[in-house]
Amino acid sequence: MDVQSLLLEYHGLCSRWMPHLLQSTCDAAVARHLYGKLLYRTPGGFFAIADTAFPRNEARLQGRIKTPLKKNSTLLRQLLQEGRIAEYRSLLRFNTQLVSSRQAAE
Repeated sequence: MDVQSLLLEYHGLCSRWMPHLLQSTCDAAVARHLYGKLLYRTPGGFFAIADTAFPRNEARLQGRIKTPLKKNSTLLRQLLQEGRIAEYRSLLRFNTQLVSSRQAAE
């Protein structure tokens, strides 16, 4: 099974296969058309998965592009210290799924 087929099967939806957008060399100028699709043509609850180098700082893209936690992220430790165990477990599961999805795409 090739990566494209795996993504279609795993996510259930793929409107267009754009492997060049998965590369870390992609910048905001190249991805501008993707931003429009994420904002105006993507149903609620759906999002793009990217690496942390992908430009996603615009407030209007909040929640439309998900990235795995950075290795030096303090969020998980902070949740544990505050006793927010359910949130910790949920975030850890979600992060594991993001990493797995990205690895499948690479």
